[in-house]
Amino acid sequence: MYDAAVEVVDGQLMANCGETPYSRRLADKLLAAFNFAYAVGETDIAESVRALLQQLDIADHAIGENRRQHMSNVAQADLWASFVEARNKYRAACAAEGNDAATCDAALSEMRDAYRAWTVA
Repeated sequence: MYDAAVEVVDGQLMANCGETPYSRRLADKLLAAFNFAYAVGETDIAESVRALLQQLDIADHAIGENRRQHMSNVAQADLWASFVEARNKYRAACAAEGNDAATCDAALSEMRDAYRAWTVA
């Protein structure tokens, strides 16, 4: 637990008003929400969050802010979606009746490549 700085505002004590000891960009939080929604199959929610990420990309571009990342938020979300699709393909290939090892190995390789692409971003 951390000790919140206490301020006096209009005669009342305020303990950072909901501020946490660790802070992240809004885009980071939205990317986490997109990743979770897409991974669990909530594609409608994921698409809504992706639209918000796109708005943030447009706003960041308009003010010239691109300090912390070399790739847009939407591109990062798309890489995650590619990984999830590859993971689902791998699961389906391995669960299919009469599957062969080569099919599972190819799907596993595709999933690994998608994961590496996402983690490098």
